[in-house]
Amino acid sequence: MDKKDIQKHAIEKRKSRDKTRRKRQILEAAGRVFLQKGYLNATMDDISLEVGLTKPTIYKYFKNIDHMCYLLFVPLIDSMTQNLARLEKDVLAGKYQSGAQLIHDIFQTFYEGYKISPDIFRLLQFFQQSGAIWNLEEELRESLNEKGRHNARITRRAYRIAMDQGLLKKYEAIVALDVIYGAFLGIIQWTDIRSHRNGFKAGWDETEESRLVRLQFMEKLAIETLALN
Repeated sequence: MDKKDIQKHAIEKRKSRDKTRRKRQILEAAGRVFLQKGYLNATMDDISLEVGLTKPTIYKYFKNIDHMCYLLFVPLIDSMTQNLARLEKDVLAGKYQSGAQLIHDIFQTFYEGYKISPDIFRLLQFFQQSGAIWNLEEELRESLNEKGRHNARITRRAYRIAMDQGLLKKYEAIVALDVIYGAFLGIIQWTDIRSHRNGFKAGWDETEESRLVRLQFMEKLAIETLALN
């Protein structure tokens, strides 16, 4: 590779890095706008103002607001998929000696997904619970729904295998896991509400400590109810 080719390659790499950085900046700005104003009330003008770029520049990177919203959610969901797949693989390999450890790891997997980006996690839950997801373009909406269904299938398979291995009691997997995940979401939301009590937002450390205490208590109840050993 001669000097000219090396310079060309270096320029292309810099442009690629700049494009990636700018795309990330726009997505982060869109996430802040969605959290502040709500997805249905957010406009491209709001996002343009937040990120400090013109709308034509933003449209070079994203088709529309739906596209931005989708790309905010996908990394979080895909990370959950990877973690759940590892958990299922470990169950299949017989690595778990107790149902208690498996339930702990299920809770931990949910919590690690939340910690990737607490704000995006909250936004995703709002989308699902409020029905706002139905306002997304059909292709994007169905893609998100299928990713969620895929994660649910992985977790249920792991749970059923663990029952067959004598680690967990014979409860219907979909019911047991719905209760576990519902309790997890409830604790996340309730500690968020409590952090704003009396009009004062508690600090991150205080809120997180409160959240972990409640998650650990819920995990203990789940272990007592579901684990055989």
